[in-house]
Amino acid sequence: MTNNKLLAHGKISWLGRNQRKSGFSTAHKQVEVEVDGIVGDVYRGLIRRLSGHDGSHMKVAGLEKGMVVRNHRPITALEVHEIAEAQEKIGQTVLPGMLRENIIFTLLDTAGTPVSFSKFPPGTRLVIGENQMVILHINEENGPCNGVAKPFAEHYDDPSLEAKFGASFRGRRGQMMEPWSTGIIRVHDPVWAYPPLHS
Repeated sequence: MTNNKLLAHGKISWLGRNQRKSGFSTAHKQVEVEVDGIVGDVYRGLIRRLSGHDGSHMKVAGLEKGMVVRNHRPITALEVHEIAEAQEKIGQTVLPGMLRENIIFTLLDTAGTPVSFSKFPPGTRLVIGENQMVILHINEENGPCNGVAKPFAEHYDDPSLEAKFGASFRGRRGQMMEPWSTGIIRVHDPVWAYPPLHS
């Protein structure tokens, strides 16, 4: 049975692209979403090679690092309230783009309470835009990694931040997603989150 009960609603607060596989993502007022990701983003693509960052669902299938698989994570997103929680915990400002994200959402549940975006289950759908409905499908919770922690610590010239990063962002690192439809998305576009179709 199709489940269209609203989980949360809000808006896009920030958009970015990763133009290289290091450093921070760069801000954009709008981005073009195709079936394989965001145009101009280095992680766009229908396939990718497995890395140490991949989730446990890959490991149980007997797959190994370096194998070519379908790209289930061309787009990464965070939520503004979770960023604020992590920022308070780590004790340093977390600027947009520092976590190599593509999207920052501001999301509230139907009672107007901030949500735990990072804990939305796989299969959750995010519908974006008033007229041009771009649908993003959540595949896996993102996790803290050294590839993001190290540049963050280097930016502030504080090696201790690298060690604090994991605890501060665990459960607040957002989600990895793929597009289910194409179009242009813009900062301030409205967003609706719906649970998995068959939940």
